[in-house]
Order: sequence, then structure tokens, then C-alpha cells
Amino acid sequence: MSTIDAQSIRRYIEKSFRCDLSTVSDDDSLFTSGVVDSLSLLEILSFIERESGTAVPLDEVSIDDIDTLRSLAALGRTAPPLPREDVR
Repeated sequence: MSTIDAQSIRRYIEKSFRCDLSTVSDDDSLFTSGVVDSLSLLEILSFIERESGTAVPLDEVSIDDIDTLRSLAALGRTAPPLPREDVR
């Protein structure tokens, strides 16, 4: 379990989806820029949960929570922790 930040999410996206985010700021829309689609978003959210030890409450997530690197990092920092037995 570690602290999640925009840079770690950026590195994950670049490595996992083999894309260059050098022109994408932490506040640019990942959907509008074409970097993220619904399937890749699920992989990113899974990464955030693993790295931060949290359980992202999908039923409470809005587009504003997942549209930028900065908002994804904030989601990872504010999501509730996984139950103790689920933390690896």
C-alpha cells in the first residue's frame, strides 16, 4: 500500500497503454484527449485500489472524480480503505 499521486497514475497509464502523456497536464481531461475509455478506466481504478489500499465506491463516483490525473489521485487518497482481510 502506498500513497497514490498523479505522477504514479501517469506512469501506470503510459506503461500499461503504451502512450505518451507528455503533452497531457494533470488537469487535462483524459476522456476528451482520447487517453482513456471506459475499459481502460476500469484498469486504472483497479491500479488505484491496489496501490492505495482503498475500495473505490463506483456507485458514488462522478465524471469529475475520474476525468483528470489529479482527480484520479484525489479519489485514491479519499476512497475508504479496504477491509483489513482484503489488504495485501
